[in-house]
Amino acid sequence: ISVDDRNDKIVIRSGNPVNDDKKCRLTRIIDKINSLEKEDLSVLYEKRINRESKPEDNGAGIGFITMKLRSGHKFEYRFTTIDENLSDFELQISVNKHIMRKLIIEQTANSPKVVFDPEKNFFEISGESRPSDVATFYNEILIWFDDYSSYLKTQQGNDPVVINMDFDYFNSSSAKYILDFCKQVANVRTKRENVVVKWHYEEDDIDMLEVGKEMSKIAKFPFEYVQKGY
Repeated sequence: ISVDDRNDKIVIRSGNPVNDDKKCRLTRIIDKINSLEKEDLSVLYEKRINRESKPEDNGAGIGFITMKLRSGHKFEYRFTTIDENLSDFELQISVNKHIMRKLIIEQTANSPKVVFDPEKNFFEISGESRPSDVATFYNEILIWFDDYSSYLKTQQGNDPVVINMDFDYFNSSSAKYILDFCKQVANVRTKRENVVVKWHYEEDDIDMLEVGKEMSKIAKFPFEYVQKGY
């Protein structure tokens, strides 16, 4: 295995001798995986990971599928003949240096849903916030956004980042961390102006609207206020 640093990518090479039967199977699997877009590859992954495995499956290409999903790039490969029965198999995978993971937290009766998806440029916190361990819950969000702030510095595009905050209710313990998050956003806005917070509220929930205005004032940047249903 060798690893090279090339501009904005890490290039990983690996190789080993394979027999002719393995050569045909590897070619078939890699060509199929290279031909699939991310959505179709994800569907294939789910089918392979959930089906009952057979001894002859030998992983059924799960490892290759996972590597393609993580790298986002097609594989490069070649076979060099060693003798009539063996070939040297070389695989090359490129991985972007700057990859930002998603943060997905499912909603519960006590904690909000969190979807931070840089790939789709979709960011939302929604639901009720009164988790039993509010520090642990929100520290994961704060740490993620701190990493995302650093990631944004590596990106050349200037697409707007819209953060939707759509709370039905949050307790006083949550409020402190929500404000900390807003301050993080404010810090990013000093370097990237097109970062927006949209604060959602029900028409008859004046308290939620006023809390949003107060947080906007303390964090020192303007929110956009969105009345639900409009």
